[in-house]
Amino acid sequence: MHVINSGAGVGIQAESSASGFAGAALQSSNTTDGGLALYAYGITSSSTTALITNDSTSGGDIIQGWNQGGIRFHVDTSGTLSTVGGINASAVTVSTTSSGPAIQSTAALFGITGKTTGGSGAGILGVGAGTSAGVVGNSANSDGVRGLSTTGNGVSGSSGGANGVQGVSSVSGASGVYGQNSNASGYGVYGRNTAGGYGVGTDGPAFQTRAQGGWIKALAYIGWNGSNYAILRCFNSQLAASASNVPPCGFVLSNPSSGNYTIDFGFEVNDRFVMATPHMDFVGFSGIVYDTVGEADASGNSHAKMFHINGVSSSVGGSFTAVIF
Repeated sequence: MHVINSGAGVGIQAESSASGFAGAALQSSNTTDGGLALYAYGITSSSTTALITNDSTSGGDIIQGWNQGGIRFHVDTSGTLSTVGGINASAVTVSTTSSGPAIQSTAALFGITGKTTGGSGAGILGVGAGTSAGVVGNSANSDGVRGLSTTGNGVSGSSGGANGVQGVSSVSGASGVYGQNSNASGYGVYGRNTAGGYGVGTDGPAFQTRAQGGWIKALAYIGWNGSNYAILRCFNSQLAASASNVPPCGFVLSNPSSGNYTIDFGFEVNDRFVMATPHMDFVGFSGIVYDTVGEADASGNSHAKMFHINGVSSSVGGSFTAVIF
């Protein structure tokens, strides 16, 4: 059957007041494998619907697709498309005038998968207008956004006006940006400036695990405060940042005998690299002798945290700086 309507009327109109398949106003079938049971198209030069409408005031679907397993897809009167399978589309634009998602998909593994066959394209591209984000990932217990690559970068960021990659965390012990490498020849985090600037920068104290080398573990400047020797300036990388440079920085200075001083740093230093520098306020002050103390005292107390210095006397106004690497 071929029906043509070139006017304003209806080419075919079917009506039924019954429900279910048996009461369908129009049924069509095709017993040929690969054939179509129903094919419909519409052409319009205006903004009116060209193909299918549902004028029901109580909702319902504009169109439903069924097989023996039940409804496979349907479009309701609000224009929302729902499907139990996937959607395979090319060069499709989906938009919404509401604040809700233009596309919403639920799956056990990937909700949405994008693929590109070009050498420089993107499987999925997100574009945000104004201050909105181009792509947002949200997860309750795993990664909000995850990038995987066999030979390229897992995640790459580039910006002409702000940070290329930025991370923010409010959890104690966590990092805004975390780097890890399972290869002994690689780097957990590496910074480079191709214009000759600094490769790494920070506006706060720097921390390194006590047993590793490279960064300062502790600094202490000991001098006369007008009444006795005291720790005047210091840094302790093993404390919280807020307390790391507030004298005495967790250190304990003792004076067992004249000219002899011991600093208890509060962490083991007898296996670290140490250095002491004298500051001569008097020409007769010629130098100091220092060492770390690793043995226990007569009571069995370990001195592994101690730094012993000899040769400083208040009579000559000497002071010194102790450094632990």
